[in-house]
Amino acid sequence: MKKLLLTIAVLPVFATSAAHAAVVLSPTDPLIGNWCEPHVPEDHGMYYRGSECDLVINREGFDGVDTSCIFLEIKKIRNGVEAFSECTTDVGGNSILYSYEKVTFQITGKRLQARFITMHKAETKRVDTGDTHKTMCVEIKPTPDGFLNLRQGPGMKFKVTAKLLSGQRVMVDYQTDEWIHVRSGCSIPVDPNGWVYRKYVSE
Repeated sequence: MKKLLLTIAVLPVFATSAAHAAVVLSPTDPLIGNWCEPHVPEDHGMYYRGSECDLVINREGFDGVDTSCIFLEIKKIRNGVEAFSECTTDVGGNSILYSYEKVTFQITGKRLQARFITMHKAETKRVDTGDTHKTMCVEIKPTPDGFLNLRQGPGMKFKVTAKLLSGQRVMVDYQTDEWIHVRSGCSIPVDPNGWVYRKYVSE
């Protein structure tokens, strides 16, 4: 009996942009486009197509008046989608409000029915780089598990999207008291987006 020898390649663990860039609508999805909210109170949550509207849905997410959102997860439902989204709002100065929304978009006839439920909010401050740069590279410190979880949002309840190894360098921009936002890799062509526990990131 012949024995098969399997060679397993162990690759370094690093986040990719799969949690963000790969979560997109089809280019022909009927949800994509500009949607206007009518001024009739009883039609709240129902939108109609227009040219200059407050709600714009694209493949990667949607934009409101002062808020921009990207899809983190999408589930297809009848005539639409249920999505978990990360939204950012510029609140002035060096602060950005991150909010996490559960949204439902469904086409009914020629109208769009939209429901928004805010799951979490976190006001952040820009990372202090000591100069005029808006981002900086930091190094992942050693952790008890040997890796650092990259999460969808700033908290333990958020889904882990990747694991970062100690010594890896990532670019950060905003932070809360306990969490720091990672937006890309510093020296390798990847785009991890998410949050890591601040304790394990070098200052």
